[in-house]
Amino acid sequence: MCSASRTPRATDVATVLLAIYRTLNFTNAIIGKNGSSGRQCAACGKTFKQEGQFLRHMSKFHTQRLARATRSQEEAARIAARDKGRFSNICENHRIRTYLQTSSTWQAPKFTPFFRTAPAVPVEPPHNKLRSNHVVEMIPPAPPSPSPELNTPSPIPPRTQQTPAAIPRGYLGDDLRPLEDNPRFLPRRIKAIRVIKYPNEPDILPGNDRDRLRLRNANPSLENIWKPFSTGQEFRYAKFFHEAGATRRVVDSFFARGLPEAPKIGPSTCASVRKEGFNYFTSKKTLLKKFDAIDEDLPPTLWKPKRFEEGRFPGFGAVEYRTRDLETVIRHMLGQGFLEPHFHYVPERWVDADDPNVRIIGSGYTADAFWQEQLEVDRLSGARRSANSDAPIHFVLGVLGGSDGAKVSGYCGDASMNPIRITFVNIDPAIRSQPSKCCWRAVALLPEKSKLATTGSVTQAQERKRANEIYQAVIAEVFEDYERLHTKGIDVLCPDGNVRVAHVTFMGWIADYMEYTKVLSITNQSCPVCTVDTKQLDSFPTVEYTPRSTEWLFATLHDIEENTETLAKCKKIIAEANSGDSTVDRRKVAKAKKDAKQAATNIRNDESYCRENHSLPITNVLLNLSRVSYDRVWRPDLLHTLDLGMMDHLMDWIVTMLEDNRPLCYIFDTLWIASSDHPSLTRKPNKGWRLIIQRQGSEYRTAARLVLSVLEATIDSFSAQRYQPPTARNRTLDEEAIDDEAADELVGELQEVLAALSAFLDFYFMAHYNMHTVDDDTPRVDVTNTAMDPNSTLRQMHLALIEFWEHIEVFKKYKASAATKRLARKEEKLRRCSSKKSTGKMNAAAKRKAIADMNRRREEVREEVIQANESLSFIKLHLLTHFTRGVMDFGALKESDSEHNEKDIKRFKLGFHHSNKKEFHGQVFRFVNHDESMRLLTAALVDFLEHAGNISPEIRADIERNVGFFPSKAARNEWASQNREVMRPKDAAARKRNKRVRREKRRKAIEERRNFSRVDDVSSGLESERSDVDDKSPEVDERDLDAGIYAPPGTQKGDDSQSDSQSERIIFTSNIRPEKLCPRFKGVIYANKSELEIVTVGLIEKYLHVSKLTDAVMDMLCHDERKLAWLEREDLRRADVVRDLTAIPRPSLVLPRLAYNEFNRLVDNYTVRCSTTSRCWNGRQRRDWVAYRDGDQTIMADEKVARLEVMFTLEIARGNSDEVLVGHYAAVRPTVFMPRSRSQVHRRVFKVKWSKELLTIVPVATITRCVSVVPILPRYQKNQPYKAPTDVFEAATGFVVNNRVDDETLNAYI
Repeated sequence: MCSASRTPRATDVATVLLAIYRTLNFTNAIIGKNGSSGRQCAACGKTFKQEGQFLRHMSKFHTQRLARATRSQEEAARIAARDKGRFSNICENHRIRTYLQTSSTWQAPKFTPFFRTAPAVPVEPPHNKLRSNHVVEMIPPAPPSPSPELNTPSPIPPRTQQTPAAIPRGYLGDDLRPLEDNPRFLPRRIKAIRVIKYPNEPDILPGNDRDRLRLRNANPSLENIWKPFSTGQEFRYAKFFHEAGATRRVVDSFFARGLPEAPKIGPSTCASVRKEGFNYFTSKKTLLKKFDAIDEDLPPTLWKPKRFEEGRFPGFGAVEYRTRDLETVIRHMLGQGFLEPHFHYVPERWVDADDPNVRIIGSGYTADAFWQEQLEVDRLSGARRSANSDAPIHFVLGVLGGSDGAKVSGYCGDASMNPIRITFVNIDPAIRSQPSKCCWRAVALLPEKSKLATTGSVTQAQERKRANEIYQAVIAEVFEDYERLHTKGIDVLCPDGNVRVAHVTFMGWIADYMEYTKVLSITNQSCPVCTVDTKQLDSFPTVEYTPRSTEWLFATLHDIEENTETLAKCKKIIAEANSGDSTVDRRKVAKAKKDAKQAATNIRNDESYCRENHSLPITNVLLNLSRVSYDRVWRPDLLHTLDLGMMDHLMDWIVTMLEDNRPLCYIFDTLWIASSDHPSLTRKPNKGWRLIIQRQGSEYRTAARLVLSVLEATIDSFSAQRYQPPTARNRTLDEEAIDDEAADELVGELQEVLAALSAFLDFYFMAHYNMHTVDDDTPRVDVTNTAMDPNSTLRQMHLALIEFWEHIEVFKKYKASAATKRLARKEEKLRRCSSKKSTGKMNAAAKRKAIADMNRRREEVREEVIQANESLSFIKLHLLTHFTRGVMDFGALKESDSEHNEKDIKRFKLGFHHSNKKEFHGQVFRFVNHDESMRLLTAALVDFLEHAGNISPEIRADIERNVGFFPSKAARNEWASQNREVMRPKDAAARKRNKRVRREKRRKAIEERRNFSRVDDVSSGLESERSDVDDKSPEVDERDLDAGIYAPPGTQKGDDSQSDSQSERIIFTSNIRPEKLCPRFKGVIYANKSELEIVTVGLIEKYLHVSKLTDAVMDMLCHDERKLAWLEREDLRRADVVRDLTAIPRPSLVLPRLAYNEFNRLVDNYTVRCSTTSRCWNGRQRRDWVAYRDGDQTIMADEKVARLEVMFTLEIARGNSDEVLVGHYAAVRPTVFMPRSRSQVHRRVFKVKWSKELLTIVPVATITRCVSVVPILPRYQKNQPYKAPTDVFEAATGFVVNNRVDDETLNAYI
């Protein structure tokens, strides 16, 4: 008998099975006390003396486990092949490192980073594994030598199951060769923009209606500009009562007690009012009548309460809602004259003036969608002009809708309101986003969710469908005249007083995601733009899905409508037959039953087909409008997608990771609070992130500025090696090897988290830009096009998103849902060993090893189950892939942020607060109408002040006082001071007297030190001392309506742009006067009662506790021999002479600067503060960190970092003459740069540490900006008890410079 045909023996089968079990790690060989061998089941821990018993046990109790293992045998074999001999290699490497390692023979493992900046030279790694691959950076960085290793892809490969076959070369190919060919991040500073207007300007219809604009050509002497109020003081009374929210009882009591005086007749009161008499309000009732009469074109009575009768929507009762006419609201919004300089009638194309190939996308009127709509309007106008040559050219009036269901009260029946509001894309977004301009107007009130009570047994799906039908019915009534307004156009009075023809065009809807599901009638967790499956929302960003289409939806809805009609007819025939009507044909009844059954089946199939395609079987009103599609309705939302969406998820995942590896979480909390101050951190945290209970958008925006630097410092303060208490036993080599392996895995995981977070924050901050650059004018952003400008922000956004996707898998186990965790625990329970039977006959060392193996297996099982069952597929992650497309279509994303909804809904909440909390809808809309009327009247009065150049100074001053707007801050402060002095004249006089005495005392102390009569300011870089005293000069401040500052006639900036042709002009960023950009000191540090006046260097050193200040000033003066020779003061080399030099300490330094890539916006509140130990700022000490330049080259934009100790003005007399050198200096504690790892170079992380030099003096003019740093603590090991240091900055071993604290720093430190 040949060997191939013989029957296998049982021993052979057993041998094969045992080999399989060993391969699958289902069995372990054990040796008893008497030397006998046996088998142990690795699944349940049972032991068997004979192998046959073990085989029978496996086939009986672990059949399903064997089946699952067999299905994954191929994967297990691959892993086993890759990790062959892994454990023995780990042990051997550990022994070599422990006993045979020398600094000259050991080599660090090679690491290929994914660069965005210049590389560095590797040096020997330190003992901390988290600080491995440290580098010494060249100044300037030397380019890398070409090698095959530098051309390899990212060390973390993309996920093969979702990455497309054609990986874009813009990310992983030749276009991203490290460094010299394509730097990952190079910002572009825009200096000037060339504006190319649309060639066809809209025609102006005959006639001039500027007089119809409120107060545009008013004469205060002949016309009542305060109408319906009689005088300006009455207007001021009404404005105060409204803004204060005075109730009826308060206002009536105010007049009944005789508190007010009769309003004074000011110069701005017109002659007709003086002649006919005054009609002042004397109660809340008459005040409300005055409010109603402010705006006669849009009164509160325009709101019409309506209702859908019961039975209109099966399963629901009567539904109440409110609307007002859309066309009336549009005409009223366009008739506001103050919008004239901010309204754009034609689209514009912006390009960089220095490089015409670089396109700049800013506001919505510079994007593609507005341009395409204007082409469509021209096409419609061209058809009219072919029939009538005199037909005018029309313009696009882009309507932007918005809605947001908000809870107005949680204590009065959980009341909520959801108004539908509109605005125009033609208005500048900076003006449109200001609540004081009332550019958002409500046109309808959607029914409350709590009022949509069902009247019968309705399923949840049916209830949602009917509720969406009600939603669509209200929208249909709002836009019932849209087709006429869009197709034919309407004659409207524009903000400049001219009449033009406007075509109302729907251009988007601003809402959060859940509101979009109602607006677009789509299912939850489905994309409103494309047809991606809900299980593939974590697909790679370069995977393109088919855009949503309405053709199949309309066809399916048409079939449902026809089948519904057929079903209704058949039911009618069947009902007639059942009623006993003998005239009904039986064959007709049978056919009706058959048709009804078929129609019902068709309806179910069609509805199921709609839901499979993630749409509700409902006729959507917006999608039925002309030139409206899914991608035109949806707008990228920064607040709910980035701030409350992705930042919320990332912070939760990071906190979970930190809590799993203590004491990382405690270090993170300490450093979160310890991060230094910065002007952009308006809400610097005063407690740990985990202690913040109510987190809103502002908290998440602050977290985005801090989290990366805090996490970098946290990980640098941590060692992955497990902490061993002093009393613990010595570990065996095997245990040390296992701990080393776990430490290496944790190090890799932490680096992956940092890489993912860094890439996401790059995307986050670039998404918040007000202007984007792209040199490709095609309809899509193609990162595979290597000819594209590598510095374009849209390309950088896309690349950052791809890089984030490369590392996002590290968060999977922290995102695991509750169901996945339960499944993991169930699987662990099935594989858990029985501790009694598995360790009962072992010695202590064997027991510890068995328990360690068991814990390791349990962790592997947990990770295996999570990796197999958990997915990062959620909708807000997928929506990020559509952001760059949204920028191309709609412009910068800030103007489509749903935060505008949150701002506007506050007025409705305030109106509810002033209502009776019962039938409050009408009261709320009346309050909102009054608020809008008062705001618009105030805006019209300010516009009148800015354009009326022929009114007398007395009338202008009277209007300014009553409106609350002044030409300068000094005038505003003086008016406020006068009002306070009227009420408390003695206190005001005493305060002035004390201030005068204090200044005189300080002046005398300074004069005694000076001993000269004349002081010349020969320093440069700072403004003069005029800013320290009351500014009595008539200088006009920059226009700032939020601060109550307006620009009088003749002081407004003219058109600083240059025009090459009628359709082109150039806008410059340098229109702000240079003197406005000069740094200046603010305030003086005065002495306490028990101290002398602080006017010398020695007194600053003594009372402000700045040690070594005299030595630092002496070193600074003696360092420059030429300056010392010019001063003719050799005695400055003596400490006692320097100690007596005149010096005035300063607490604050203002560094005005232009906003990054924003035109003509001056950031004048960029203040650096330095309060010493004895002088606290708002209850705490402030010693800000600054960046300065001293001429040396550094890796951080040639700047150095230091902490302010004191700022002062120094005066030095020159020889025996009266000439004096006045210098403005800062005493700082300097730092030096620390080496960085290559991954930190890639993430653009900069680290510094204290210098050996304790104090140095730098001129204030060399300070470039304020920086925020996070201290690095001494290393803590894993599971080591944590104790926070008393002084974090003094105990720090280094500091991480936060280069993501604002846009300017992000683009400066690369």
